[in-house]
Amino acid sequence: MKDIVNNRIKLQKIGCEICQNSGTDLCIDCLYSIELLKKGIENSILEKEGKLPANITKVTIPVIPLPDNKYYYSIHGVNTILYNLFKTEKREQVKYLGSRTAYFKLAFVKSSLFTIPILNIEILFFEHLNSKCTNELWKALKSHIIFFTGSVGDIVRLSFKTKNELKDIIQTPSILEYPGPDSNKIFRNLLFTDEQINEIKYFKSFPLTKVDLKDFINNTVYDVFQGGFDLFEEQQPYRDESEVSLDEIVSDIFSRQEAIKESVNDIDLPYGELPF
Repeated sequence: MKDIVNNRIKLQKIGCEICQNSGTDLCIDCLYSIELLKKGIENSILEKEGKLPANITKVTIPVIPLPDNKYYYSIHGVNTILYNLFKTEKREQVKYLGSRTAYFKLAFVKSSLFTIPILNIEILFFEHLNSKCTNELWKALKSHIIFFTGSVGDIVRLSFKTKNELKDIIQTPSILEYPGPDSNKIFRNLLFTDEQINEIKYFKSFPLTKVDLKDFINNTVYDVFQGGFDLFEEQQPYRDESEVSLDEIVSDIFSRQEAIKESVNDIDLPYGELPF
């Protein structure tokens, strides 16, 4: 597991000298650069995987913000959830999952039921998984995952005929979206550590990232976030307004708000009044 300070330095390398020297939160120039890099990475994945018509299996795990779930709002916590989703001793499942290509994304979902956002973990397979594999993943969701997160999660099969439809499903929320910088005080009031608050900021920075399932099912230590850092390091900082404009970024933010809100309606909350 990489140290969070080293990860911060990697993100700062994307930005400007002011942020690198001051050690403060990333400025608007750095945020803009990260948005451009995320778009570039997602467009590359779209070109590589986006053969039409496209079939996708989406596994969604909402982390409900219960007091006992604070740990999972962290890099270690997300890795723990993904490990318990995919770990298996069944040879057929090991062989099948080990040969699949999967991508990982995170999104924060605002809910009127909670003070802090629900953390949505998504795994995308660019194919329809077979029924045996899907059944095994459902078993994990209904046993290990509900124990960790307070919600069963969901597995859906999707089909797309256009690039725009496919683009909507692979896009990660903008770093400028909810929760904003003003939410730091709320997290602190709920006794989140400063390290966790910094990691939550990083969650918003990550692009769609390829996951090596073999590391999970072989019971080896794996950091899913390292793939995102590697993608950023492979990209050269650039600012080509003719390719991606600030207006386009802002437009993307608002166009995705309804989709983010609608995802809350699909979350099964087995609890009544909650302290968060």
